Amino acid sequence: MQPYFLANTAIAVHQARETITDLDSYVAQRIHSGAVKPTLVTLDVADGYELPTAQLERPDVAALSEMVCTIVGWDNDLMTYHKETVKGGADHNLVTVLAESRSLSAAAAVAEALAMRDRVLCLFLRLRDQIAADASTELRRYVGGLEAWIRGHLDWGIETARYRNPADPAARLYSYADRPSTTDPSPLPIPTITWWWEQLRPRSATATRWRTWRTRQRTSPSVSAGAGSSTSWRAGSSTPKARSSGPARPRSWPTEGCITPSSPAATLTQEKK
Repeated sequence: MQPYFLANTAIAVHQARETITDLDSYVAQRIHSGAVKPTLVTLDVADGYELPTAQLERPDVAALSEMVCTIVGWDNDLMTYHKETVKGGADHNLVTVLAESRSLSAAAAVAEALAMRDRVLCLFLRLRDQIAADASTELRRYVGGLEAWIRGHLDWGIETARYRNPADPAARLYSYADRPSTTDPSPLPIPTITWWWEQLRPRSATATRWRTWRTRQRTSPSVSAGAGSSTSWRAGSSTPKARSSGPARPRSWPTEGCITPSSPAATLTQEKK
């Protein structure tokens, strides 16, 4: 919890001084300021299994966990920006930081925030598939919990009255998109998080691990397709869909880019008015 308190202390200092932090500092703070990270270490407890510390602290798994904190935080920024602007207090918000640091209009800053968010989401999906290709059952369940955090927050945030337009509570400001706003695979130029992209192996290596796992599934009678299953959701639907205990097929392989129609980590689109 210490990083959470430190991040929010820094935010309070900026608010008291009426200053807006730079983008890199904001991104570093946002990983912790939303209090998502402390909940991730309880995912296995809540789901009735134990993920060994050595697996939780792997660099690629740590990167995936930080991505969840970031995506959830940025989704929250996008969903609350209008309300925060109307009522005041939007300084610790990705849209505001982008508008200030890059001299963007509000509309351009929202578009840039969506693009940044989707680039991190695409990275999340690629690294998720890479990790799942040779992960233990416990680690696959943990990764499934990370997916559920992203989609669950979106489902709640879109529907809750807390984030509705105060002037028109019945209006829906956001909906789900079938595809990300960008499929740019390059790292975001933000020093705090560029190391996430360094966790990716070449696509051929991930594909080889997938084929190896599938071969073992077909030839080993001891493998149960239903054991340790997790839950996934189709974008735009709240109906759960059973998923095999094995690693998810790399959705970014063999084609380039990131395709998300059936991903539980859905992308957002701003409703046109």
